[in-house]
Amino acid sequence: MFMGIYGQLNQPEFIDAWRTFMNMEWNTYEEYMQIQNDPELGRSLWVLGMFYEPLGVLVKEELVPMRLVAQTITGMTRMYWEKLVPIIEEGRRAMSLPRWYSETEYLYNELMKYIDEHPELKT
Repeated sequence: MFMGIYGQLNQPEFIDAWRTFMNMEWNTYEEYMQIQNDPELGRSLWVLGMFYEPLGVLVKEELVPMRLVAQTITGMTRMYWEKLVPIIEEGRRAMSLPRWYSETEYLYNELMKYIDEHPELKT
């Protein structure tokens, strides 16, 4: 199962979405929403969100061990969440969706705990 998930990272759609995401800039939830409403840029946000949210669920349900995530995509997961986190609370309030990106948040928090316990995996 994990190799199927990991294999998505090598797909052109994911690579393009990642590159696009890393070049996006926002300071507020409103700026984020403007980006999301752009067809091309919004698609990149969607591709990444539809990767990290389900991965968080699979980790939470212990179907994917955190060790595999930590050994392979710590850096990407950190960069992704840490770029999003400044607008998350504002977005949750604005949309009345208290669980918006909640599984990605879970994944990040558990990953940070795991690498604290396994400092050899810090990136």
